[in-house]
Amino acid sequence: ISEMGEAVSKDGVVTQVVEALPGGGLFTAPFHAAAGNSKHAVKAAGAGFGTMAAAAVGGPAGYVMVAHTAAINSVINDKLKDN
Repeated sequence: ISEMGEAVSKDGVVTQVVEALPGGGLFTAPFHAAAGNSKHAVKAAGAGFGTMAAAAVGGPAGYVMVAHTAAINSVINDKLKDN
């Protein structure tokens, strides 16, 4: 059972797989927040929204949105490190 807990922890393999899917961060963000991992919740929600929007648009515009989401997440990560 403890192995399952590690798999679904904030940095666990299951969490990472879900967050890699389009919109996955929108699913995991409330769990991060409930567990008191507010920084992970913010990052997951931002990435989830961006990947979901990019998947909906698709094509070259979707690629641009993915790049934009990555840039925004980089800024968010830098700001969260400062706090």
